[in-house]
Amino acid sequence: MSSRVQKRSTVHCAISLWELHRRALHYARFFSKPHHCTFQPRKQLRHTSRLRSPAHSAHRRLRSILINSTPDLYGRSRYVLPFRMPCLVAALLTIATACTFASDGSFHLHGVVRDSARGTPIPDAQIVLIGAQHGTRSSSDGHFHLSNLSPGNYRLGIRRLGYYDRVQTIELSRDTTIDVFLVPLSIELKRVIVEGSRPLARGTEHEVQLDWQYLDRHRGQTFGDLLTDVPGVSLLQTGPAITKPVLRGLHSERVVITSGGIQHRAQEWGLDHGPALDPFLPTSVAVIRGVASIEESYAAIGGVIRIEPPPLRYHREFAGQLSLLGATNNGMGAAAVRAQGSDLAIPNTAYLLYASGTIAGDSRTPQYVLSNTGARTGSAMVAIGYDAASWRSEISYSLFAGELGILAASHLGNPDDLRRAIEVGRPLIVRPWTYSIGNPRQEILHQTLYLHSTYTTDAGTLELQYGWQHNDRSEYDAHAARYTDSTLLQQALRRPALELSLASYQLELRYRFSDGTASSVLGFHLLRQSNVRSGQVFLLPDYLLYEGGFLGTRTFTIGSWLASFGARGDLQWMRARPYNKAAGRYDPDTTMLFAGIAANGGIERTIGGSSRLRINLGTYWRPPLPVELFANDLHHGTAQYEIGDRKLRTERSVSFDASITTMFGRMQLEATAYAQYFPRLTQLLPDSMPTVTYRGVFPTMRYVQQRAATFGTELSASLPIGSILRFDAQAAIIRGIRLPAGDCMAFMPADRLRLALHLHPSALLGVHSPYFELAATAVRRQTAISPSVFDYAPPPAGYIAVDLTAGGQWVLAGTLIQTTLRIQNLLDTPFRDYLSRYRYFALNPGRNITFIASIPFHLSNQSSEELQ
Repeated sequence: MSSRVQKRSTVHCAISLWELHRRALHYARFFSKPHHCTFQPRKQLRHTSRLRSPAHSAHRRLRSILINSTPDLYGRSRYVLPFRMPCLVAALLTIATACTFASDGSFHLHGVVRDSARGTPIPDAQIVLIGAQHGTRSSSDGHFHLSNLSPGNYRLGIRRLGYYDRVQTIELSRDTTIDVFLVPLSIELKRVIVEGSRPLARGTEHEVQLDWQYLDRHRGQTFGDLLTDVPGVSLLQTGPAITKPVLRGLHSERVVITSGGIQHRAQEWGLDHGPALDPFLPTSVAVIRGVASIEESYAAIGGVIRIEPPPLRYHREFAGQLSLLGATNNGMGAAAVRAQGSDLAIPNTAYLLYASGTIAGDSRTPQYVLSNTGARTGSAMVAIGYDAASWRSEISYSLFAGELGILAASHLGNPDDLRRAIEVGRPLIVRPWTYSIGNPRQEILHQTLYLHSTYTTDAGTLELQYGWQHNDRSEYDAHAARYTDSTLLQQALRRPALELSLASYQLELRYRFSDGTASSVLGFHLLRQSNVRSGQVFLLPDYLLYEGGFLGTRTFTIGSWLASFGARGDLQWMRARPYNKAAGRYDPDTTMLFAGIAANGGIERTIGGSSRLRINLGTYWRPPLPVELFANDLHHGTAQYEIGDRKLRTERSVSFDASITTMFGRMQLEATAYAQYFPRLTQLLPDSMPTVTYRGVFPTMRYVQQRAATFGTELSASLPIGSILRFDAQAAIIRGIRLPAGDCMAFMPADRLRLALHLHPSALLGVHSPYFELAATAVRRQTAISPSVFDYAPPPAGYIAVDLTAGGQWVLAGTLIQTTLRIQNLLDTPFRDYLSRYRYFALNPGRNITFIASIPFHLSNQSSEELQ
């Protein structure tokens, strides 16, 4: 009996080898790597007799030996190499022979994912070839690309949150370009009614999502560079190496930055302390306003910038990415490497390793060098996680270290030099270009430890987040007139004039649940923060701070309207030990208590299937910062003497926001109007008398509180021209007035308009998914100023900056490499930005050519998009 079985198995194996030989051309490309191959799904056979043929039955038995029966996320199976079968060796030799004579012809599939109701591109849609080892995601303009495809019929699966899944059959006999239309959940299909206008996890908030393709094209020297093209976002600049985002005229603590779900604590010390964040690390950045901001903070007056680091990849093979950047203006060079994997020693685990380094020299304007504006930064991150079905826990540690130069010409020795520098309009100190960094300068070290744990049941999801942050900062003087001996002077300059150490401990607990008709979030948070100061500068005191609060949000439907509401109550206790500079001693400890309620509500409705109306009304509050209360010394980063006011009270705001998204023919238009009223708004305004210290002479700035209001509009339009060209336009206008006088507020962003032509052919000279963008940004001179508000220099003239961007994907040694070439300020136009803290002394940097390359590496045949 056993001999007959063995003989039958041998015959079936021989028939299977013949069958595999016949299909070798179809399988050839999947065996390019010796230990990881994938079979295409078999075409449907029409004849029942063939399905029952001995050749087909034997082929199926051999296929079951070769293929792992457990499909992965994409519905594909993997080659497992079971060497125990003698016939397997013969099969591999036969297939290898067929691969040698197989044709190397392959085709490319290009496409655009669009909204079926509005025709607008859909970013970050998941596209897979069902049953095949190919997958990608659509870029920010909806485009996607799949390469190295053999001729044949394919089933293309497309998925995006907020839309119905779609499966489309593609017959590929040449390079093909297609349009894929997804149907929103809010549209009623044939005899199918969808209850609720969208997934209830999403509310009525106004959100701008930046995907990894956009971020890869805009990575630069600072985190703020990632947000330069977002409507309504400006940058507050303290030299080329220090920037912070300005949303609708608001910045610093009024714009909450979260990383991994925990608020980033690195802006409490003043205007020049930008986010200590690595611009290469985020894979997703979102600008959020509305009910969702209530979850993040009670002080999100301007909005929330939510940063997501690379997610851990569970049950996935080892993969990573190398990013390289070079820039001509300041000779910048940067590299970042990320490696991820799972199940290394323990099942159901995942890990991530990341490191980066940057070096940059002095920046250049079209006319001179900005001396001592170089930067050196380094960053690292380690993260591990464990996924056990309903329970998942992740922990990560990261650090960001940097040495940042401060413009040498901003630290002057006497009032005559300050007056002459402002009158001349160019730096009084210009040295040869160098990578060296001297005084004045800053040294920073920001460490974070995050723990995120979730437990999911049928009733809902419980989230626990704990964050520890430690921010050390040292500031070094350029002058010290009290030392007459040169040896003692050099020793003093090598010591920090000011050292600050800020430690924050934050705990967040959230419970998310849905009852079928609505979704809700309940939670509370606790914070402990302490600051320790040392050195000769008394910019802000030592202090200890405790904070706690509760919150709740709910999203539900009212007829055809989607509604969201959120509220939170918080209490803050602070004890500070201020220094009385006039008396030369410490004052008694000061204890302060602040409390408030923040709330936001919004409604949204889809009109006519192609228009969406959104309205939000909210109120926020913010306690004064210690630097606003107690500052009374030189702030080296901004080269100004700051004076606080201990009588400052809680800052409050009431905001209204309305936006509509609609279609005019093929053009998509989004218009937003907003207004904010501040019963009390804190600003840092110039004083007419500069301050003379033994370190030099500096402009004097005072923290003042006043009643004010801001209002403005943001417009964004996109018009496809043909199939490969698109015209984009963005405009932002904001005004601020002081009440009850009715005159204009100082330091509000100037009006700006951005026009861009975006060309995206399917392929060009071997480049996949190429794109070209020519953009011009026009910034008007800020004329909305009040003559009663003193300033050391009038607002600078308006300017037009032209940028050129080109990029695409290259296949090199089987690896898909993403490259981007950006030329900022193409015409090398000299200009000063009104929000630059150094506009009194110098121009903004000139032309900058940046080259960025992202190179994935992995153990299996995965596309670069999968690594994101």
